[in-house]
Amino acid sequence: MSLQASKHQERAKRPEGKLPQLDPVALDELGMTQAEVEGFAARLHGWVVLPGMKDYPAAAAPHAAPRWPAYPQIIVFCEVASDVALCLELARANARVRRQPVALAPATTTIALGPAEIEAKIAAFKLHTSQQPLFGFFEATIRKRDSLEIFHLANSSKPRHAEAETDLFAGVTE
Repeated sequence: MSLQASKHQERAKRPEGKLPQLDPVALDELGMTQAEVEGFAARLHGWVVLPGMKDYPAAAAPHAAPRWPAYPQIIVFCEVASDVALCLELARANARVRRQPVALAPATTTIALGPAEIEAKIAAFKLHTSQQPLFGFFEATIRKRDSLEIFHLANSSKPRHAEAETDLFAGVTE
């Protein structure tokens, strides 16, 4: 056993039996159900640790392993090469565009949408048939959000400081 593996064993122990009831928010962030995580864990020689499990704070702490982001959505303690292959398979199967940009520009325009505008936005997105795999995710995300649309000025023909607007076409001339 390597020194790194023994350090992990000190921080997190392989759970005995079934996984505990997992945090629903953690499962949502991971994009998996309790049954899917249990099925994945059953295929491993190693074990998984997720937010809400008693070993998660020690396993996920920033000093635990500088190679991964602080407080990841799932930690897998791999014991054999096939565990690594399963992790890669899981990552590929659950890869979703869920991340926000690293640093957003300041909001330059905000527009309040009513229920009719929200429905129109969802309907317009569904016209893009190439995006069909994302329809459910997109609609759920839009419905969870506040009715306020926020836009970020990407470019300007005249250099200036960003200023708040409520009209996307303010200052546009033909």
